Amino acid sequence: MQIRGVLEGLAARLATKMISEEEIKELEKYQKQMEYYTKKDDVLAFSEMDAEFHELILNICGNNRLIQIRKNLSDQAHRYRIRSLSVPGRLKYSLKEHQEIVEALKRKNAEQADRLSQKHIENVLANILAHKDKEEDRYKNA
Repeated sequence: MQIRGVLEGLAARLATKMISEEEIKELEKYQKQMEYYTKKDDVLAFSEMDAEFHELILNICGNNRLIQIRKNLSDQAHRYRIRSLSVPGRLKYSLKEHQEIVEALKRKNAEQADRLSQKHIENVLANILAHKDKEEDRYKNA
């Protein structure tokens, strides 16, 4: 996941130089759908939009080698995404992170887009690990 965070950050950084208004609108469309699925507490549908969101940023970046390396991590990313989003409250927090990434891309702020994208992926991993520890404690105390 650490490698994925760096790759996602770099993709967002590069995308700030190439993103079009149409692509920003597409990201906003995904964001609105994620908001809808957050209200419905639909983890699987949110996860699909989340994947589309990150895939679009990746494709916008224009670096074919980066795209290929990141796609090699896709199976692992899907498993982590579902586990993280299943934790109560994570959908809302993830939605906010995506909104912040879109704003950084709109402003073409490469440093902020990179930092926010990396932080988003770090939060996915931290969320999974924190929840895993809570589950283990619950089973120990049962």
